[in-house]
Amino acid sequence: MNTIKKWFSNDREIINIENKLKSLKRDKQYFNGLLKNSCLHSGVKNDNDWGINFWVFPSSMTDNQINQALVNMDILEDTDRGIFDDNDWDCSGKTLANKPYISKRTKTRVLVTQTWSIDI
Repeated sequence: MNTIKKWFSNDREIINIENKLKSLKRDKQYFNGLLKNSCLHSGVKNDNDWGINFWVFPSSMTDNQINQALVNMDILEDTDRGIFDDNDWDCSGKTLANKPYISKRTKTRVLVTQTWSIDI
């Protein structure tokens, strides 16, 4: 890092580079988690206050294996938190996410989706 500091005289540039490196490390951990749990693809579609997350798994995985993979990726929990219930509606501005579910199973892939919204 000291070598980088010599190249850039502006502290703002150094902070931006450090933030980009941290972001890349987080992305690497996220994608490694997907690979370890056999997730072939993932993504999100959002409209600022609501959205849909999705994950694609191979069709050779059973429903239990997919649920375990979602637990391993910290997407699905064994508790009721993250599911719409009376305790979630506290106007906190936090994201409320429904439990992920298998939307479609084909001969080659399994699509898992999760809808979410922001509590206002």
